[in-house]
Amino acid sequence: MTTEEEKQQAKMAGLEPEVVFNTLSDRVVCAVMTEDTHETIMEISGYDLQFKFNRDKLKNIADVESLLDGIKDLFRQIVMKNLLESNS
Repeated sequence: MTTEEEKQQAKMAGLEPEVVFNTLSDRVVCAVMTEDTHETIMEISGYDLQFKFNRDKLKNIADVESLLDGIKDLFRQIVMKNLLESNS
């Protein structure tokens, strides 16, 4: 995984190629909506979003449930950080 510092260094050195996207057709949107009103409560969107899974490690339902627990924990951290930053 590339660190933010490595990303900045590559950009400043001109080592990062520029990519152009179509603003509508290339945008991927994943949203979580309320069950009752179907209002969006969280959205992930962007260009070149990639969802990669290590299928060698996902052999059974227990492995998938473990992955989902990890995703839940990851998003809990992101949401809490966002809420704390917006309240300060």
